[in-house]
Amino acid sequence: MDNLPFNEISGIPVSLYIHVPFCLRKCHYCAFHSVKAQSGDIEIWLNNIKEQINYLRSSIGKIILDTAYIGGGTPTVINEEGWREIAELFLGSFDFVPDMEFTVEANPETLSDYHIRIWKSMGVTRVSLGVQSLNDNELIFLGRNHTANSAIAAIRKLKNHFDLSADLIFGLSGQSVRNWDFSIRSLLREGLKHISLYQLTIEPKTHFAENYPDLPDGYKFYRYAQWFLPKKGLQQYEIASFAENGHECRHNLSYWYQKNVIAVGTASSGYINGTRYTHVPIPGSYKTGIIETETLDNESAGIEAAILALRTSWGINKTTFVEKYGEELLKKIIFELNKIPEAYLNFDGGNISLTSRGMRVGNEIWSRLL
Repeated sequence: MDNLPFNEISGIPVSLYIHVPFCLRKCHYCAFHSVKAQSGDIEIWLNNIKEQINYLRSSIGKIILDTAYIGGGTPTVINEEGWREIAELFLGSFDFVPDMEFTVEANPETLSDYHIRIWKSMGVTRVSLGVQSLNDNELIFLGRNHTANSAIAAIRKLKNHFDLSADLIFGLSGQSVRNWDFSIRSLLREGLKHISLYQLTIEPKTHFAENYPDLPDGYKFYRYAQWFLPKKGLQQYEIASFAENGHECRHNLSYWYQKNVIAVGTASSGYINGTRYTHVPIPGSYKTGIIETETLDNESAGIEAAILALRTSWGINKTTFVEKYGEELLKKIIFELNKIPEAYLNFDGGNISLTSRGMRVGNEIWSRLL
């Protein structure tokens, strides 16, 4: 990591991502890097995390966090002693902006009271809960380890302590719009103010890739959510996420607007002043092999910035874009976007964004820019 420009972000608020590569088992759709922890693995992983953070501190100096996110994998498989070590390391290594957003991912089947206690002590503000469905047959299909009832129990345990978000998956084999509606309404009844929705896709080297299921078209599920959730006060602020005003995930927006993100842990990715880097995992383990880096030229970086910004409801800010990438590139992007039907885009003067209809065909629009 010596070739990364860490010295340029000393004393500047940044985001932090820590990847926990452990799970009880692989869900049928999961292509993220995770393994089942063997005896002593978590302790070794913790020592590796400490080494990486110490390296960052020696390279950057004062690290001020605007947002932090501990994801996985399943962070809640880490036991109480492990979380105490993480809390001590976190509080002793970083400074924080006054309103720092700090998110931890959790799964219902591994959530314990000590998680809540320790997270509160270390300043966690948000929890992202992997619900995926509130229909038991759908959960079995997905290979999840929890039931609908245990997911609701986890929500009730968490919601009085943290700003709570939940994930749902649509486009499942045998899924009906009625079942989809039930899962969404159940989360709203529990008072959730942030919901993320993902279409099931079949990724290589997963259970579903080897046992390919018959899947419905996901369009009707996504369109239903776009129609229903705003009626309940959750606006679509990002291609896959809906939230009440003030409950958007700032950490995710750091990625879409290419803000500085430092990454820790195997398979984690960061972004520092135009350079993307990834801790490449050694196959079949939680250990980091080499660091891959990529620095894009101005045009490639600008096109990527435009695509990422179009994932959000705010879209591309013309003034900011021109300041960073130049007016000529903006003209090229607008030229391509003008080929797209008006119903899919908003040109409101200072910004260019996708309409709700445009969000439904986002991949096709972004491919035009590539």
